[in-house]
Amino acid sequence: MAKNVIYVAFLAAAAGLACEDSTPAIDPGATTDPAATTTGTDPASDDTDTGSGEASTSDTDDVDVDVRPVVLADPAPPPIMGGRILLHSDDNTLVVSDPDRDLLHVVDLDALVERDTIVLDRGAQPWRSVEDRDGRVHVVLRGSGQVATLDVEQAAVLRLRSVCTNPRGIALGADGETLWVACAGGELVRLPVGSGAAEHVTEIDRDLRDVFVDDTGLLHVTRFRAAEVLTLADDGGILERVGVSSWGAAAGGGARMRPNSAWQTLPLPGGGWFMVHQGSSDASLIEAGPKRLPSPPPYYGGEDPCTAIVQSSATIARPGQRRVTLGGFDRVALPVDAALSPDGSTALVVGAGESARLVEVDITPPNHSTACHSIRDVELYVHDPGPQLIAVTYAPDDRIVVQQREPAMLLVVEPRTSVVGPETQVRQIPLSGPSIAHTGDQLFHEVASAGLACASCHPEGGDDGLVWQLESARHTPALYVGLAGTAPFHWTGDLADFTALVREVLERRMGALFQPAPRAAALEVWVTGLRTPPPNDPERADVEVGRALFSSYGCASCHVGDTTTNNETVRVGDGPPLQVPPLHGIGLHPPYMHDARALTLEDAVRDMIEATQPIVIAPSEADVAAIVEYLDTL
Repeated sequence: MAKNVIYVAFLAAAAGLACEDSTPAIDPGATTDPAATTTGTDPASDDTDTGSGEASTSDTDDVDVDVRPVVLADPAPPPIMGGRILLHSDDNTLVVSDPDRDLLHVVDLDALVERDTIVLDRGAQPWRSVEDRDGRVHVVLRGSGQVATLDVEQAAVLRLRSVCTNPRGIALGADGETLWVACAGGELVRLPVGSGAAEHVTEIDRDLRDVFVDDTGLLHVTRFRAAEVLTLADDGGILERVGVSSWGAAAGGGARMRPNSAWQTLPLPGGGWFMVHQGSSDASLIEAGPKRLPSPPPYYGGEDPCTAIVQSSATIARPGQRRVTLGGFDRVALPVDAALSPDGSTALVVGAGESARLVEVDITPPNHSTACHSIRDVELYVHDPGPQLIAVTYAPDDRIVVQQREPAMLLVVEPRTSVVGPETQVRQIPLSGPSIAHTGDQLFHEVASAGLACASCHPEGGDDGLVWQLESARHTPALYVGLAGTAPFHWTGDLADFTALVREVLERRMGALFQPAPRAAALEVWVTGLRTPPPNDPERADVEVGRALFSSYGCASCHVGDTTTNNETVRVGDGPPLQVPPLHGIGLHPPYMHDARALTLEDAVRDMIEATQPIVIAPSEADVAAIVEYLDTL
């Protein structure tokens, strides 16, 4: 099978950066020189102290130190969710979503210029988009819970309509008159392409992401972390639920890759779909030997990048054919966006976690390969470190258009013919908007030597929904819950502060360079500032009963204040002592509990009430439902 990997990169001057005075650990003035500040735990020591980790400069002389300067965009950018490049039906206009800057760029492809810019409210986060039969473009605004309808020719917003608190995917219905919007809270919302309010259609499973209508007229929605595709009936009922298959052997030998994080799913011509997703190892990650660097960190799979514990892959489903999940893509992390060729024979995938990584995959049956090393590389430019790529599309005349995150621009890959054979050239289209460069954001998304990024297990700042075999079974905690002021960290509370977390997880387990105090502080500022919208509107009046029950059952004695945690490590029932976790956005990241034994929020509420009440009396279904209704607003 022929596969192409295209490295797209360019040499560009760095844009100016705005700094924010968000933490006393970072000088709010000019960019800092972290080489002059190397305080922190000695990562080469056998000492397993997990306190604040302050040490002298001489303690780090035998390790590699990350000397890159600290930069802090204000406001800090959100986690990478992928961009969106919509090719308009005129085959020349591109509508580019920029969720990091709350902008929509209207681009003339032939002239290679940004024609117009549509400025949205701060925090709007434009994302998925679709064109209707009249040429209007409809864009989901993830941050504001709306759908924006655009007149592309005039570069104007015709109307804004509220749909849900956390919208994600959008699709044009088979009738051409309906828009479908999939929401993270499980709502599937219908609204007319013209004027008219959104109509709540049905509640499906939580964590919905993409929605699309295939060539046969069937409506499908996907679930992000579960990497599932649900086929729906006209009344919203589920006709079929298709999960992605596990594959391969990962680190530790004999392990399988568990599918998760369906970043993008697209309908194939003639029916079926193509999904680009991740897979994570089910192997035990318990480390043998002392905790020290530079010995291999426990998340490291070896010299072969295809043994990383988190890999990128794709699944192809065609009507009447066996569904195929490909093997892991070599050195492609965070596959945040994909595009299909018009005939459905190839797919483009961008890896935002690696420097300028773009993969073209042959998806023509029956010659699918599950081998990791079946990718053939074609280098266009070599520039390290390269920019993050977040979106891609095929364009007329065999061109490829790629969206670069920072500095904002489009890269147009144009084929050309030389005397020795086919080559390519890359043209740049600068896009307007401020710099969003932020050291914390960069550290969260870039790949360390273990072959994965923080975002590999915490996609979009959340969690992968998996249980990992560490010292014991541990469910990945979501990070977008407002972690500021909630130390100590980890389920057992063994990491006293964020610096200890950086030393233990980012450096020791993932193999990143030693992070001086200003760089570690920048990551703390960014991560602890993450907060996701809840599934339900907090202003709804019918949650007061649930709030009162939450308190009367004793839940509020531990989940207190704005952080919804007292930061204590407590024993509940017969289990081990564990940290009280924050509850913000809890409705969006099942399963629950440290070992994920509660599959739903209702199960988690029953579990905790029965484990904490002096006299075990099963709560009524009405009480459980009311408490869940309240929790869904946090």
